[in-house]
Amino acid sequence: MHVLNRGFFSSTRARSVLSVIAMLIFAGTVLAFRNLEPLTNYFTYSEDGIWLGYAMSKGWWHTIINAKPDYLVWGNLLFVYLATLVSDIFCDDKLICYPQAISFWSYFFYSSVSVLCYYATKDLLPETIRWIVFLSTLMIPLGDSSGEIFGKITNIGYYFVLITTLLIFVKSRKTTATPLIDTILLLSAATNPVCLVLTLALSIFTLPDHNFKKWIKRYGAITIGCLAIGAIIFFKITASPAKGVIGSFRLESLIEVSLARAFIYPFVFPFYNQLSDTIVVILSLALLTLLGVLLAKEKSREVRTLISMCATAYIIYLFFTVYMRKSLTEILGGYASTFPDRYFMGLNIIVVFSLLVLAGSALRASRAVRIIGATTLISFTALYIGNVAWLIEGETTRVQFGGNLTFQDQLCSAALQPADTEGNISVSLYPAGQLATVPKDKVSAAANKIECAPEDVSFYVTDSNWIKGIARKWAGFYLHNTPENLAAFTIGSTVQFPDKTTRKIVDISTSNETINVFVDGDILIAKKVGLPFKFIVIDQL
Repeated sequence: MHVLNRGFFSSTRARSVLSVIAMLIFAGTVLAFRNLEPLTNYFTYSEDGIWLGYAMSKGWWHTIINAKPDYLVWGNLLFVYLATLVSDIFCDDKLICYPQAISFWSYFFYSSVSVLCYYATKDLLPETIRWIVFLSTLMIPLGDSSGEIFGKITNIGYYFVLITTLLIFVKSRKTTATPLIDTILLLSAATNPVCLVLTLALSIFTLPDHNFKKWIKRYGAITIGCLAIGAIIFFKITASPAKGVIGSFRLESLIEVSLARAFIYPFVFPFYNQLSDTIVVILSLALLTLLGVLLAKEKSREVRTLISMCATAYIIYLFFTVYMRKSLTEILGGYASTFPDRYFMGLNIIVVFSLLVLAGSALRASRAVRIIGATTLISFTALYIGNVAWLIEGETTRVQFGGNLTFQDQLCSAALQPADTEGNISVSLYPAGQLATVPKDKVSAAANKIECAPEDVSFYVTDSNWIKGIARKWAGFYLHNTPENLAAFTIGSTVQFPDKTTRKIVDISTSNETINVFVDGDILIAKKVGLPFKFIVIDQL
């Protein structure tokens, strides 16, 4: 047995698998540090919950086709489904640990993209440069919106364009069948419609190097699959023609959208607010010149092919981003903000990847080209190291996309609602106003396992004075004004919080509905002490 184990772990394939696992763990840790909120505040965001509700109330097959009115989101739904499985395994319920499971798969997905960038450049770049590519794609700047990206599944679709590009490049280098790559390519096409166009375009891109019969053998199945997916999307758009193009075009913001935010942002993010159209055009021309010079001096045919594919992907992606999301020219203007960053992160990662590949490959060229490549790499690395404190937001993100109620709190509140005629109830999500329609029996089953309090947690409000019933400006909290609470929470008594810390009650005040309880010490931290109905009096006078 010892010999067999030693043989297994010494094999090339086993070492590769272990290396990938180690890189995924490392990458996930980096992303978690970039935004720790998903690990400290368990809430469900936007479509992550809406799609779950569709699946649980209408069934997975209905959701696969109808989750979005104008395109498909099969990649997103795959991870939503996997999150329900993980929650069911670890918490014996598909809902109770759903936010934590979503966070896990989100970190896994974004980590996998960076690992793919590393392995796609095997034999193309020096090992050190491949690690720079790996780390840099983990640290893509996201404006103030990392809280909308990391720990969420709803926005992963924007990275599928790069995934498609890299996988077709990898596929073009292989001489054997690639069923796993083909499956992921079709999944990508059924997640981001840009990938549908891109897969067909890049497949044709490889035709001059192969005869038609070989091309059919290699890309025939993918082409047929893409045409089938395209037909489904066409009929969906035909059924809802107003859904395709969003907003109206604002010409004066075109430079900011198409150049500043989509092209040069990863290299100017520390001083984005100081930019102007003139500066952006100059910097964009400088970056294009740098890329052009490095590409012209590139001697590796495979590197040129990879960068040409990336350029094709970028142009197609940018066109559809600007055309299909014309509202971006209305939202952005004057370099005051970069939100919504999600629409540009897929474009940004293509630019960063392409620049680093060209600069890294240039280190093997002539002396003059090596100097350009080395200068580019050093400048890029210095930029990101110098701004690492901004890139890593930690537990407190610059923009809060969630609130103080956890998903379990929201399940408890929803369980108190009456069901509609179809047996469903609405579970609140974030941002405020978003709802998931879930069968009441599923919510009630989860609420029973959570052991919810027999009251609506929405009583404990969050506003300028309170955080879920915990005072923001003084040490204390409020409770329902009941005879039981009046008898228990008295001056001089000691309150114990769920985190096992204690405070002494120094004063109380009452109104018709509430009891305000003042305790000694510093202001209470809501995330640590929890909701007031869970507090108990352990030493009563």
